Amino acid sequence: MKTRSHPTPLPIKIVVGLWLVVVAAQAFTLITAATLGSTSKSLLGAVIGLSSAIYQATALARLSRWPVLLYPTLATLSIASLYISGADLKAQYPILGPFALILPPVIFLALTLPYWGRMNWTPFGRSYRPSEDQVEVFT
Repeated sequence: MKTRSHPTPLPIKIVVGLWLVVVAAQAFTLITAATLGSTSKSLLGAVIGLSSAIYQATALARLSRWPVLLYPTLATLSIASLYISGADLKAQYPILGPFALILPPVIFLALTLPYWGRMNWTPFGRSYRPSEDQVEVFT
């Protein structure tokens, strides 16, 4: 099994921490919806959102490139669907308007793209092991 010799950079750890906050908020929403007897459609959406956020946090912490491609793509599709549906974004987000939807993917890309060269194409990334430990294990 291949490992990487460099640790996860601090900006990516910050993004992973924010993802975990999102997971906690979605878990709270899931528990609230289950206790209030909400429909199974919203429950399914919450489960899909939770699993997606957990995957992206795990893969990003292990320096996979897939979350860097998936999140901005999904955010762009979500923003496009809101514009197509004719949602009044200034009423939903009175302070920043439509920029409230554009800022999170831009911040995400600004924190992760500088480390693109260190990342790998493995779907769940690679674990971190300092190079001196690798020599002891494989000798």
